[in-house]
Amino acid sequence: MAGKKYRNAALKIDRFHEYDLVDAVEKVREITEAKFDATVDIAVKLGVDPRHADQVVRGTVMLPHGTGKTVSVLVVCKEAKADEAREAGADLVGFEEYIEKIQDEHIAEINKIKQNDEEKEQALLKIKQLEEQLASERSRFAALTSLNDEYCERI
Repeated sequence: MAGKKYRNAALKIDRFHEYDLVDAVEKVREITEAKFDATVDIAVKLGVDPRHADQVVRGTVMLPHGTGKTVSVLVVCKEAKADEAREAGADLVGFEEYIEKIQDEHIAEINKIKQNDEEKEQALLKIKQLEEQLASERSRFAALTSLNDEYCERI
C-alpha cells in the first residue's frame, strides 16, 4: 500500500504520456514534497549489447555546478622546478614549508613519486594515448546518441 504523498503525486502524472526533458523536470519539481535535495534516476534505452566490446557505452557528465568539492594540487619540489609546476597548473608549490605542515598535521601516508626525464617522457606518451582514446570514445558516444535519438523519433 503506497503512502498518501505517493498517491497524490501519482495522480498528477499521466503514465502513458511521453514527456520531453523540460516538461519532465517541471513535473518532478511540481510533485516533489521533500524538504531535501532529492535525486532523479533516468533510464535510457540505447539499443546496444554490452556483452560486445565495441558496443559498450561509457561516459561522464560534468554537472553545471560541479560536485561541490574543490580540488587543489600541491607540488612538493625544489625552487628549480617550482616555475614549471606553476605553469602546469599547480595551486600550491613549495618544499620545506609544506613538508613541515604535513609533518605537523601528522599525515601518515605520503606517496613519494620519483620522477626523472625517462619517466616523464613515458608519462607524457601515456597521456597522449589516453587523450586519443578519449576522443575516440567521445565520437563513438556521440554517434550512439544520435542513433538513439533517431530510434526514439521513429517510435
